[in-house]
Amino acid sequence: MNNSSKLVIITTLITLSIGLTAASPADLTLFPEESSARIGGSTAYEVTLENTGPVMDTYTLSSSSAQEITIAPQKVDVEPGQKKVVNVWYNPQPQKEAGRYSFDVEATSRANGNTYSVGGFVTVIRAPDISM
Repeated sequence: MNNSSKLVIITTLITLSIGLTAASPADLTLFPEESSARIGGSTAYEVTLENTGPVMDTYTLSSSSAQEITIAPQKVDVEPGQKKVVNVWYNPQPQKEAGRYSFDVEATSRANGNTYSVGGFVTVIRAPDISM
């Protein structure tokens, strides 16, 4: 292998490394931004994840309240400039007090390890205790 070939390989590797390091920022939106759920029930949201970076990336989705939030799918491959919709369900725990709560849904880039997030709200409704 001559020096010219080695230089091409090294230049290509550096270019790829820079591309991956700067790769794939994401923009997340949540719809609706706020909803309500009764104890024993659930409410649904959609997260739209847009890959605003220059290369395809795989994002892993998670939440700030894993015991109460279900996400499907939990991993998505998104081409540059494209969007994917992910379903999110909030299922309040039986012991949860009535009230308004915030939560976050996060997407972590496989390419650069950065985490992007979007926040939402849920109002938990408890059925009144009626004793006779």
